[in-house]
Amino acid sequence: MGSPLSNVCRDFSREAWLEYKDIPYLKDGSVTVRRGRAQSIDTSERTATFIDDSDASQTISYDFLVLAYGTHRSWPVVPKAPTKALYLDGGDRYASRLEAARTVAVIGGGKEMEESSIH
Repeated sequence: MGSPLSNVCRDFSREAWLEYKDIPYLKDGSVTVRRGRAQSIDTSERTATFIDDSDASQTISYDFLVLAYGTHRSWPVVPKAPTKALYLDGGDRYASRLEAARTVAVIGGGKEMEESSIH
């Protein structure tokens, strides 16, 4: 998903976008990632029903379920994009605008901004 730091640090933004296929832990086949919209979860039966990317309803059994819900943040909080190239382009454009600014006000930057080295 990235972070606000992606808007101001080009080096960080190039590391922030990570696809599932690039996560070493997920390469051993012990974890299955399913994307979709949850419809129901039956914890006693250990089943989850969801709508997948093709709008088909699926019910799966699980041993351990991690439910990760999406976020809906507006630009410029986090660059949003369907591809890494568009994500980096958005971050680069925002960073360029910051670099060209004569003055910058940061309100509520939080600990992440405070501790980072902004390039």
